[in-house]
Amino acid sequence: MARRKARKTKTVTEVTMLRTQFIRWGLGLFIFRLIIGYGPPTNDLEDEERDLSALWLCVAGLIAVFSTSYIGYFVVNAIWPSFY
Repeated sequence: MARRKARKTKTVTEVTMLRTQFIRWGLGLFIFRLIIGYGPPTNDLEDEERDLSALWLCVAGLIAVFSTSYIGYFVVNAIWPSFY
């Protein structure tokens, strides 16, 4: 009789479940944003002011992230030289 190869069973670990949960959350947030984000457009002057303030808030956030990560690189390197 021919010997049958044993099939490898795939076990579901906690990591796999966590990955699946994050994918589900991300997909749910994406669909929620698609539904909420495309509302009726308005022609208010307030929207232009909001867009301009959002632009500067975004620029300030990018500068803050860059500066803290740049400084953090040197702090971590001073504490733990072989980290990078």
